[in-house]
Amino acid sequence: MIKEITSITNPTIKFANQLKNKKDILENNLFFVETEKVIYDLVSSGAKLFKLFIEESKLEKHAELIKKFENNTFKITNQVASKLSETVTNAGIFALFELPNNSKFGFNEKFLIIDNLRHKLLDKLPTNDYFYQYRK
Repeated sequence: MIKEITSITNPTIKFANQLKNKKDILENNLFFVETEKVIYDLVSSGAKLFKLFIEESKLEKHAELIKKFENNTFKITNQVASKLSETVTNAGIFALFELPNNSKFGFNEKFLIIDNLRHKLLDKLPTNDYFYQYRK
């Protein structure tokens, strides 16, 4: 059964907002996602979904996903979605996922995390730049 959250002061919402910084992510072994495509990609790749938050107006659109994770799904208000979101206009869907097991994704290994990278930025990189050539 889908649970409902209507208050921005709800402990679950406060907890989700904490998972936007590295310290809390590592302490709780969870990370926050607010992009529809990334959420679906993570689910299809087998990532373990911990909690799913969907704005009331988006419930029908994501009915299949809700059915799969009904016990971990929360219906949220527009106000709660705005509190969770770091963007002006949000997709109305947010999730908490478990960090992958260290055997698959070790923090001792070198890796690159790209956050808030815009497509226009990539187009401005010089053509001889290694990253630009590598992305082609």
